[in-house]
Amino acid sequence: MKLIKRLVIVVLILFTTVFQAQTISKKQAVEDVEQFRAILLNQSSYLYAKGLKPNKEIDQLIENLGSEVSVKGLYYKLMKIVGKIGDRHARVRLYDLKRDKLGLPFMIAPLDGKIVALNKELKKGKYQLFQKKYPYLTAINGMSIEKFTEAIAWAYKYAPKEAKTHYVTRERNFDYLLTTIFDKATKYQFTFSGNNKEKTVALALEPNHKRWRDVTYRPNIKKPASLFKVVGNNIGYISLPAMIAKSGKYGNLYRYVTTKMHDYKNTDALIIDLRNNGGGTREFLMQLAPYFLSPTAKPWVANVAKIRSDQVISEDMESMRGRYLYNYYSKYVTKEDRKAIKDFMKGFQTDWSYNPKRFSDNFFMILRHDQGKDHYYYDKPVYVLVNERSFSAASVFTTAVKGMAKVKITGINTDGSSGRSRKYDLKNSKINLKLSSMISFQRNGKTLDTNGTEPDIVIPKNLEQVLGEKDTQLEKLIQIIEKKN
Repeated sequence: MKLIKRLVIVVLILFTTVFQAQTISKKQAVEDVEQFRAILLNQSSYLYAKGLKPNKEIDQLIENLGSEVSVKGLYYKLMKIVGKIGDRHARVRLYDLKRDKLGLPFMIAPLDGKIVALNKELKKGKYQLFQKKYPYLTAINGMSIEKFTEAIAWAYKYAPKEAKTHYVTRERNFDYLLTTIFDKATKYQFTFSGNNKEKTVALALEPNHKRWRDVTYRPNIKKPASLFKVVGNNIGYISLPAMIAKSGKYGNLYRYVTTKMHDYKNTDALIIDLRNNGGGTREFLMQLAPYFLSPTAKPWVANVAKIRSDQVISEDMESMRGRYLYNYYSKYVTKEDRKAIKDFMKGFQTDWSYNPKRFSDNFFMILRHDQGKDHYYYDKPVYVLVNERSFSAASVFTTAVKGMAKVKITGINTDGSSGRSRKYDLKNSKINLKLSSMISFQRNGKTLDTNGTEPDIVIPKNLEQVLGEKDTQLEKLIQIIEKKN
């Protein structure tokens, strides 16, 4: 049965690829752009967060359309508009978009806001520098890598700085991107630096483009037992590579967490590793947070959210409950919760003066201590280790526990996102659009989108970790913990 389903999917993909039009008429393109406009104006929660003037942008797009419109070209134009919203869950997708055959002649990796150039192939399980004495890529055709990043950051224009650098290293269409900025060339001038010296080399693009991955940290969700260990002298460690659902394929991981939390009861500290965690559900947050709140702690207001007021309310209630978000008068909110909400809201101010007419009343996520058989108060220090790839529900977890008495956030600023996204297909081009329909605020009043969550203790990767020699972030955190103990 599974084989049949896979074959059906393959056939559908092939059908779409073969019969998807490469161009559409101006009339069809205008229909799609007007559909795009209606979706933005009626559904997007973050539409005006960064000062975008959607009607002006869309009118200009329509004005510049030719008699025949490239679907790929339209895709990129819509991507640029969506990128200006500041919605980190938003995206524009063209399912049959062919990747460039040519890519950079080297691999690039993020390192503390900079970009390192590496050979494409691992050697004995480790990466090698592309230019041994000049590890950093600093310019292309004389344009600084910072300006180049801004020039190509269409889809991630408002990502936090560290995440933006990461996304540059994940690009697959460098041939197209270079051509949009510079004239088409057989070779480009790449400038590398190191020890206050520079070296510029003319290089042609090459096939076999590859993307860097952190080989020092590769948790395997298929082997749950491998995600737990005691590190250092007596520090419990839990790695969560994804915020999976309890009812999902790897739902047994929740039983491991419960068992291991009891095994770790007498450890001196606890590390929860959420690096590279792309999100999922909030269920792990609800399972782990009760361990970090004392029996005398008041209910903890972890997240404040609003939805577009023109959404279907009955569907909203169900959807928000799935995110453990409830309105003030919900039956799931207790008297103690309401008192905590009132106290919290007295000093709560948002960093965005949104139009309240476009949004519902507040929804709240409340965390409480649980004295049930599966929980106890872990009264030792807790360190949440995150990076620029901690996204969506992983970023929600991070901001939700930040500020709790025993909890410290460590690592790199997360790529925050919490938007309750919805998908739409444009009629003629079949371009797929995803937009958030919810705004989500952290306890400090900042939106999770575009800001992410700042660590209390900054621990960036160093070159040894980029090269795959050792997990320096985890090692540094262990040293910090043991020094404090």
